[in-house]
Amino acid sequence: KSLGKINSYYALKTYGVNAQPYYVLQGHDGNPLVEPRGYNLDVEAFVKFLRSGVEAYKKQ
Repeated sequence: KSLGKINSYYALKTYGVNAQPYYVLQGHDGNPLVEPRGYNLDVEAFVKFLRSGVEAYKKQ
């Protein structure tokens, strides 16, 4: 198995999505910190996504 196949399998089984890239920011417990998202060219939206993940991480 390749890493890509392993990641695809994990994303499909865990999140019901088989899209790459698919961004999931997980906490210590393995659960998503914020709503996962797929590919998007909007840089500002991606920065906002990352910042919201950092804030959620700090609140754990």
